[in-house]
Amino acid sequence: MWSSSVLVSLTVLASTASANPRPLAHTLTTDTLAPGDVDLVTTTDLVPLRRLASMREVTFLASAFASELEIGLVDRLELGLTATLVPSLDDRFESAGLFAGVGNGLRQRIRYTFNEDPDSWPIVGNVGALLEISETESDVMLDGRFLFERRFDRLSAVFNISVAYQIYFDDRRAWVITPSGGLTYEITPKFHVGAEAWQRAEYPDQVFVSPRPFSFRPQAYAGPSLMLWLGKVWWTAAAYARITDIDHDLEPGEPYGRFWFRSVIGFDL
Repeated sequence: MWSSSVLVSLTVLASTASANPRPLAHTLTTDTLAPGDVDLVTTTDLVPLRRLASMREVTFLASAFASELEIGLVDRLELGLTATLVPSLDDRFESAGLFAGVGNGLRQRIRYTFNEDPDSWPIVGNVGALLEISETESDVMLDGRFLFERRFDRLSAVFNISVAYQIYFDDRRAWVITPSGGLTYEITPKFHVGAEAWQRAEYPDQVFVSPRPFSFRPQAYAGPSLMLWLGKVWWTAAAYARITDIDHDLEPGEPYGRFWFRSVIGFDL
């Protein structure tokens, strides 16, 4: 209740807004909102996974949702407050895989852009950083991420590297490394197309026999994306295919499906 009141108050206090769209669904740009601006960003993930139902293996569409309030604090510094939801399944469905690294909970992060002038850093152009802490029903995660973006007229190259430390409530620990990157092209100011790839690798403190189980091996995805920017609302959609362990037959309980779909919608408040 208290957190909801804070979010509402911050929205009411915000002045005129300027949207900060995301041309790629996984990889963040270095841009931050201007002081006092507020955006609401909703993310939907859909992944076909396997589960047991009445002693039979069936495919189901796992889903995860996130709603983030982005707030421009001062020049080049932005605050993000996020609530995440992963719908639970009926008790009849056993051994259902869930999203890797996602759970029901909250996230708080800050994003900072280092360069005052666009494209002023040698080679990389624009540099930013993001620090985040997330709390779910099963763990707490501390995440640090560097953001790089180089613009070539209508073409942009974006790269992120994230290193996180995951503290599970059952005393397990893990390092999680997540690089991502892509190219986007502005066909018109309202329509952008792109291609993106990303990987998630979890390294738990437990020692596994060789080879490592599928769920704990680095898994990578790649695919196209598009963005529509319609004034105060923008929408980015992406479809990815898993490009690692291509011949692996997914089993109940494993979190990395053959395909991954993401939709991100932003509202300029």
